[in-house]
Amino acid sequence: MGVESPLSSIRIPRVLDDVTFEWCAQHLEPIFRATLIDADIQPVGAGRIGTTVRVRLIWASERAASPPPSVVVKLVAQSAVARRAARTFGSYRAEVGFYLELAEHVGSRLPRCFIAAYESADRYCLVLEDMGDSEAGDQMRGCSPEEAEASLLELARLHASTSASSGIDIPSWLTPRRAIIESHEALTLAVRLSDRFWARFDDRLAPEVEEALTELAVQCDQNRPRLATLTSVLHGDFRTGNLLYGIGRPVVVDWQTVAVGNSVADLSYFVGTSISREKQRADHAIYIDTYVSALRSYGIQIDEQLLWADYARYALAGLAMAIVGWSLSERTPASDEMFAVMADRSAIHADELRNIS
Repeated sequence: MGVESPLSSIRIPRVLDDVTFEWCAQHLEPIFRATLIDADIQPVGAGRIGTTVRVRLIWASERAASPPPSVVVKLVAQSAVARRAARTFGSYRAEVGFYLELAEHVGSRLPRCFIAAYESADRYCLVLEDMGDSEAGDQMRGCSPEEAEASLLELARLHASTSASSGIDIPSWLTPRRAIIESHEALTLAVRLSDRFWARFDDRLAPEVEEALTELAVQCDQNRPRLATLTSVLHGDFRTGNLLYGIGRPVVVDWQTVAVGNSVADLSYFVGTSISREKQRADHAIYIDTYVSALRSYGIQIDEQLLWADYARYALAGLAMAIVGWSLSERTPASDEMFAVMADRSAIHADELRNIS
C-alpha cells in the first residue's frame, strides 16, 4: 500500500468537518480494497501546529484479510496563529516529504503512512496507521528511565540509518533545512523574544533560567561554525511528547521539524527536555553511553570527546525551542505550562553540564 504523492488528485480536507464518511470512503476504499460502511471521526492529541483525528472504520465483512479498524488523519491547524508558524518553518511540506521520500530508509519505528498529500501551507493531509494501545509520552511528567533508554535506542537508529555512511540520497528540499534546535536564525529569534518570555513566566521558572538566557545570548553572538560529531537526518523535536510508548519499541511521530544537521542536537535536546529533574539530576554518562553503544552496534564510530562538547553546546536547545514555540503557538494554559517546563529542564540541563565540565 503506497502513499499518495503531493501532486496527486486527493481532495485534501481544509477543516475537520471536511473529514466525512464520504471522504473516507473515496480515499480509503481503493487503498484497502474493501467497502466502508461507517466511520466515526473523533479529535485526538494536542498538536501545536496541526489537527489530528482518529477515524474508527467499519468495513463490510466479505473480505478475508481485514483492513484496519482505525486510522489517524492529520490536517493543518485550525488556529491561524499555528498555521502561520507552520508556514514560517515549512512544517507541512517537510512532514509530507519525510513520509514520501525518507520514511522507508529510517531505522526508527514509525507508523505506516497510507496517504501523504501537500498542496500549500494551508492544505496538507496525512493518513497514518493508528498505533492502537500506545500512549504518547507525558511531557509534563517526563519519561521514566526505561522510556529514556528505549527512546535513545530509537534516536540512534534514526541517526545511524541516515548518516553519510548509510548511502541514502538526501532529498534536495531537505538539504538546506536547519532544525530549530541548531539554527542560528532560530537562536537569534529566541534571544530577541527572551525578555517577553521572562516577563510572562519569571514567577514560575527555575532559578537557572535567568543565567541560561544570558548564556543563550552569548551563544548567539559567538555563532562559531564547528565540526559536527555526526551528520544525519534530525527529527528536530525529539522529546517524550513526540513518542508513543507501551507497544514494544517506541514509535516516533510528528516529523514536521525534520532536517539535516548535527545528530547530537537531537540527543542533547531529548535529555534536556524529557528527563524530569524533580527526583535526581540526570546521569548524562549513562544516556550518552546508551546512545554511543547503539551507534557502534550499527557500525558508526564517533569521537566521544567531540560528542561531549557538542552535547554541552546544544544544552540550551530546549530553551530556544520553548521560547520560539511559545511565541508562535496559540496561548493556552496547557501550552504555557509545557513551554515553561521545557525551559526549566533545559536550563537545569545546561547548569548540570557546566558543573560537570
